[in-house]
Amino acid sequence: MTMHADGENEARLGLWTFRLVDLAVYVVAVTAVCYLPLFALAAFAAGPAFVVHAGFVIGFLMFGYAIYLLWPSPPWQVEVTDEGELEVEQNTEKPTLGNREETPLQRTLQQLPPLSLTDRPATDRLSRGLKLFIASIAVLLVSYLTEQALV
Repeated sequence: MTMHADGENEARLGLWTFRLVDLAVYVVAVTAVCYLPLFALAAFAAGPAFVVHAGFVIGFLMFGYAIYLLWPSPPWQVEVTDEGELEVEQNTEKPTLGNREETPLQRTLQQLPPLSLTDRPATDRLSRGLKLFIASIAVLLVSYLTEQALV
């Protein structure tokens, strides 16, 4: 019986290790995709203050979209019938914990070395909304650190 529990703990540790590595790769990739064009544009035309302002705006837009993705749908849906009565139905439109479908970005990241060594399904990953939320915080952090470096 303890053998089974140890195997379950090892599988759980492996799952959370995979989730953290997947999260780290996602955050680094999204932050790089946001900032590499900004740094290139700042180097050639706009100047360093552009990186700070644009990174701030992009970070908050990502933050808002991540909150939208993470926002749970109500467990019920209320409609008023033609007779004026309330009709309550269970809402099954949007899952409350986020969507774990594979996006084109995730498919690309899955082919990078740390993630390409595993063959875990998309359901083992953290939700897209949670990963985007943490990536938005990383984008805002880079914006803040860039601003501090310029002062």
